[in-house]
Amino acid sequence: MMGIITFFPSDRLNTALMALQDGCDIERVSIAVTWRDFEALTVEVLKRFGYNTHVNVRFKKPRCEIDVIGIDSRHAIVIDCKHWKRSDISSISRYAKKQLTRTQHLLQSKTTAITSATPVLLTLS
Repeated sequence: MMGIITFFPSDRLNTALMALQDGCDIERVSIAVTWRDFEALTVEVLKRFGYNTHVNVRFKKPRCEIDVIGIDSRHAIVIDCKHWKRSDISSISRYAKKQLTRTQHLLQSKTTAITSATPVLLTLS
């Protein structure tokens, strides 16, 4: 009789982390990691450094979304996670400008006590 093996979404991420720690090529490992895994990895790293985190923060006016926010006291790291097959300088530049705008919007919103923020475009390809 065969048993059933159950895998959880976090297993793929943990397996990728173990592979990287064992020296596997990051480009080969990144193929097996989804964009959701990449966001989860970003959150985990921020938490290990003591940040409070928020994921998929949405605003209505203007309509936009921030993938991950790490907050330490009144400073935030505002992260846009990109898991790209290929990237070019014009795409990176365009997304960096959008991330700056989203960060400015976060700072101007009255729903947070954040007084300073650093926009980050985090890529995995």
